[in-house]
Amino acid sequence: MPYFWFFLFEVFFCFAVIGVKLSIAFMLNRIAGNRKKFVYTNYGIIVLCVSVNLASALYIIFQCNPVE
Repeated sequence: MPYFWFFLFEVFFCFAVIGVKLSIAFMLNRIAGNRKKFVYTNYGIIVLCVSVNLASALYIIFQCNPVE
């Protein structure tokens, strides 16, 4: 039973990290103002971070065989 709670913590942590990183990135975009190069680079980093965290969450969920 303790492994079940650890598994849930891992999955929810991946999704919580996405929210934290998005909030920091959007705050930086607001601070940057109209610096277009920084804002577009930051959007690219946002897409990269969200996709990596989603991939890791999906990997954690589907590493069980069968998924329970």
